Amino acid sequence: MRRWTIALFLGLFALPAVVSAQPAAGGAASVQSDIERLRRELDEQRKTYDEKLKGLDEKIASLSRDSAAAPAKGVASGLKSAAHSLGAEVGVVGDFLARYDTRGGKADPGLLLQVREVEIDVSGQIDSYARGNLYIGFESEESGHTHVHVEEAYATFPELLWELQVRAGRFRADFGKVNTVHRHALPWVEYPLVNRRFFGDEGLRADGLAVSRMVTAPWDGHVELTYEIFRNDNETLFAGHHAQDVAQLIHLKNFFDLTPRSSLEIGLSAMTAPNNAHHGGQRTSVGGADLTFTWRPSDAGSHQKVTVQAEALMCRKDLDNEAVRHDAWGMFGGVEYQFAERWALGGRYDFSEDPDVAGNREHAGSLYLTFRQSAACFWRIGYQQSWRNFEDKGAKTNGVAWLQFNFAFGGHGGHSH
Repeated sequence: MRRWTIALFLGLFALPAVVSAQPAAGGAASVQSDIERLRRELDEQRKTYDEKLKGLDEKIASLSRDSAAAPAKGVASGLKSAAHSLGAEVGVVGDFLARYDTRGGKADPGLLLQVREVEIDVSGQIDSYARGNLYIGFESEESGHTHVHVEEAYATFPELLWELQVRAGRFRADFGKVNTVHRHALPWVEYPLVNRRFFGDEGLRADGLAVSRMVTAPWDGHVELTYEIFRNDNETLFAGHHAQDVAQLIHLKNFFDLTPRSSLEIGLSAMTAPNNAHHGGQRTSVGGADLTFTWRPSDAGSHQKVTVQAEALMCRKDLDNEAVRHDAWGMFGGVEYQFAERWALGGRYDFSEDPDVAGNREHAGSLYLTFRQSAACFWRIGYQQSWRNFEDKGAKTNGVAWLQFNFAFGGHGGHSH
């Protein structure tokens, strides 16, 4: 209708010009002919729009009938539309594990089958300044119970003043290389011994704030400096449920290419926090260094790669109100050879002291074979032999054999920050 009205006004405004442009002789007949032509065109436009309006009315009535007959379908469509408008991606990761422990005759159940963890990942753009990530884990315990927890939930502000990047919320601390990776995304079945002894089975994560900046180094490399402040509620290192203060962390990462086929990443980390209910009287301080070297053989195909990874940590912990100060350290070193597009073979050596008990030491050696069925699914078999100078679950030595099946679908991505 609006176009019909516009056309009418255009015709009325054009009419004087048409009249004035006609010659005097026969002018009236020519004007009358133009008016009739304009009327015919306007009638055709009105008829066309009337037909379109009628079709729209029928479509609206049909949608109303469908919504009344199938409300669930309408709700699902609304949710889908809302998710699409938010721009969020949702992914799911499942991690199945079959484990046999030689301590089965003493303390552990010998054979254990479990879906170790299911993780739901949601990520999307919050606005033009920030991006959000949420990881919810459904973790299965050996007893059969399922523990639900928020693995990570944070917002990232990637472009601030002075090229700073800020992350706020709950996240895995940038201490070393391994701690930033979720367990199901590791190149091994489990975290190394030193990470589990120092940070706990789930690693070091907390609620806090992180600020980082990436700069180009003069030696054709990249250097990233990160400062983090977060709650000192880690049960292994800090105050646990007595937390009333914060931990402070600094991490320096340097990445550069050695040759066209090799690269090196070196990281240095340090953090400190109170480990009791007071503010600084009894503290834990941890330092660490990590190294990752990657090399592709010159005469090999594009899928072949060698990765060497190592990390060392040292901890100083005040116990009994500073009356006792305990030092402990640990390390791991591993190598993985991807010898085909889908196959990789790796091994790792672990050593760790106990940060709470002086003199307790543990060693372990492990081998792994990984088959990547696709980009979203892999199988892994592995074996680890451990030796310790104290009893753990009734034994000083034990061997563990694993079969791991990991799958993902949806919009799941990587976990490394």
